[in-house]
Amino acid sequence: MAEDEEKLRLQNKLIGIIYYDADGYGSIQNTFDKAKLIDPTLTYETVKNWYAKNLIKKDNYRHYNSFIANYPKQEYQVDIMEMKDRSNFEDADKAVLVGVDIFTKEIQIIKLYRKSADHYLESLEKLVEKLGGPPEYIYSDMDPALLNIHVQTWLESKHIQLITTRTHAAVVERAIRTIKQQIDRRLEDKPEGEKIWWDQDFLDLICHVYNEKRINSTTHLAPVDAKKDENLGQVKSNLERHRVSMRTYDELNVGDQVRRYEKKKNYAK
Repeated sequence: MAEDEEKLRLQNKLIGIIYYDADGYGSIQNTFDKAKLIDPTLTYETVKNWYAKNLIKKDNYRHYNSFIANYPKQEYQVDIMEMKDRSNFEDADKAVLVGVDIFTKEIQIIKLYRKSADHYLESLEKLVEKLGGPPEYIYSDMDPALLNIHVQTWLESKHIQLITTRTHAAVVERAIRTIKQQIDRRLEDKPEGEKIWWDQDFLDLICHVYNEKRINSTTHLAPVDAKKDENLGQVKSNLERHRVSMRTYDELNVGDQVRRYEKKKNYAK
C-alpha cells in the first residue's frame, strides 16, 4: 500500500512537471503521451485525475439544472435592454433596466439614462420598489455597473445577495425578447413616419399589458394573478412541472474536495 501511494505521488509530480513545462499547458492526452515516455506504467486515468484536482476548470457547463423559486420576491433577474436597432424612437438613448420576479413572472422596466454606476443604482432602486420590494437574491450577468462599490453597498444595506452568471440570466432574457415583440407590434401599428417617445409612460404601458393581460406559459396565470396568495400553490406546482434537471450531483460532506469554476479572461483560450 505504501509503495502504491509513493508511486502515485511520483507520477503526479511527473505530470505536474510536464504540464508546467515550457511545452506544457496542453491537453490531457498531450501530457499523458509525454509522461508515458518516462513512466510506461502511467495510466490515462491518473493524468485525468491530476487535471481534475489541480486545475481550475474554465469551460462553461454543458448541462444545467433550473432553479425554481419557492415564493414571490425570492429572486429577481435583472438585465439591460437596448433598442439601438430600432430607429422609430424619438429618444436617442434607448437603454432600460428590466427586472423579473422569477416566481410570478412579473416584469418591470425602468429608463436607464446612462449606464454609469450612479444612474444604474438609481434605476435599480426604482426597479426593486416597483417589483414589490427587496428580494433575497438578484441574479444577473456580470455588468460592470452592477459590480460597482456603490451598488454593492446598497445591495448589502437591503440584505440582497447578488449572484452573477458568466452567461445570461435566462428568465429575464426571455422576457426581453417578448417585450421587444410587443414594442415591434406597436411600431407596426403607428402611421408611417410617426415615432414613439421612449418615456416611462410608454414602458409602464408595456408592463401593464405583460403583467395583466398576458398568460404565462409556465405558471398558466397572468403575473398579476400569480402573486395572489390563493394562487401561490398552483404557481409552485406549475413551476416544478417545468423544472429541467440535466446534471446530477454527488452527496457532499464537510471536508470534501470540490472542483472550482472560474470565468475566462477576455481573449483567453
